[in-house]
Amino acid sequence: MANLAVACSKLGQFKQAEELEVDVFKMQQDTLGKDHPDTLLAMENLAWTYQKSHQLSKAVELRAMVLKNLRNIYGEDHLDTLLAMANLALTYSELGQFEQAEALELVVLKKQQEILGEDHPDTLVAMENLAWTYQILGQLSKTEELETVVLKQRQDTLGEDHPDTLLAMANLAVTYSKLGQFKQAEVLEDVVLKKRQDILGEDHPDTLISMQNLAATYNGLGKFKQAEALRNAVLKKQQFFFVMQNRAQTPQKLDQQTLIFVIGVVVVFGLLMV
Repeated sequence: MANLAVACSKLGQFKQAEELEVDVFKMQQDTLGKDHPDTLLAMENLAWTYQKSHQLSKAVELRAMVLKNLRNIYGEDHLDTLLAMANLALTYSELGQFEQAEALELVVLKKQQEILGEDHPDTLVAMENLAWTYQILGQLSKTEELETVVLKQRQDTLGEDHPDTLLAMANLAVTYSKLGQFKQAEVLEDVVLKKRQDILGEDHPDTLISMQNLAATYNGLGKFKQAEALRNAVLKKQQFFFVMQNRAQTPQKLDQQTLIFVIGVVVVFGLLMV
């Protein structure tokens, strides 16, 4: 039943997933008790479905319960406790409660640095999450500091061409733009665009997003002709995309990333840990 619920969630069938996960949660709670790891996993799965279906108050309530129980069972420093803390912070962010998210993310980052080390992938994800929260709160100097560290670590461990490195570079470029440091943003965005063109191709959604970001930076630098040329190139690819969609005999559902691109969002941040 739990596997079927996961499959429903992946298909976007959140109502069906919710019904199944409620049954699984109640069954685990009745048979294993509220503090059993399998019960807590069922609770977290249901909370994830609530979050994906925008029932955020329910998601917060469940994730707070999961975190409290894991703290009681494993203590503050256990990795499962820290993951539950990060997930609750994510839900707070979606609710717009960024101060609460920041408080949790600070704890997660500090403890993961101590337990896993500065260079561990989970530590870097925690750093990215906190950087994103700082950016929303307008604490851009803190964002820049964290994102600079993340980029260097990604470059050292994954190399210049890895998707995570390019995403870290794009995120730092966004912060530079918000700080009015358009020249630094241009340098990074030019690298990201060239590498995504080489690796992903001219028509990939990530490549097109990079073109949009660089066009916005050109505007900030007063390079209006270059900005217009990039925007026109993106527009032509968008138009071609929709023509091909309309010609298809069987309608295809757009994935989330493509949909975000199509509606014209210029800035895309890294995914938060779930």
